[in-house]
Amino acid sequence: MTPILRDRLIASTLILFSLIAIWVALGFRGDGTVFPVVMAACLTAACLFKLVAAGKDSDAEKETLEAIDWHRFLIWAVLAILFYFLAEPLGVYIVIPAFMFAVLRFLAHLKVSTAALIAILFTAAVFIVFELLLEVPTPAGLLDGIIR
Repeated sequence: MTPILRDRLIASTLILFSLIAIWVALGFRGDGTVFPVVMAACLTAACLFKLVAAGKDSDAEKETLEAIDWHRFLIWAVLAILFYFLAEPLGVYIVIPAFMFAVLRFLAHLKVSTAALIAILFTAAVFIVFELLLEVPTPAGLLDGIIR
């Protein structure tokens, strides 16, 4: 598969997903449709631009695709599946930093202190935005008595 064909295939798939997201979001109550529809429309516009722009560069055909590191992909996929299934029972404020730390430490090969700092700061930012500013309830899990 050439890079141009790959880019067009990915852009077309993302356009399809964003159109489905718009269709689903239009069924939301109140003004809950605004953010998902705007984001999906922006994604559609960006992908349409990519579809038009793909193929304009003659050097793009000459580039070779990098082989997928299946071992790293498998580690990430297992961590993502664990994140999905553990977010509700353990709580997102336990699972997010654990997932981020594991990915940053074992896949990005950051030092323990750097990975821990990034994971904690990102989790704090998620907590501030969702719990305090937006007041959107997130699965608290084991921290239910502390957070709420």
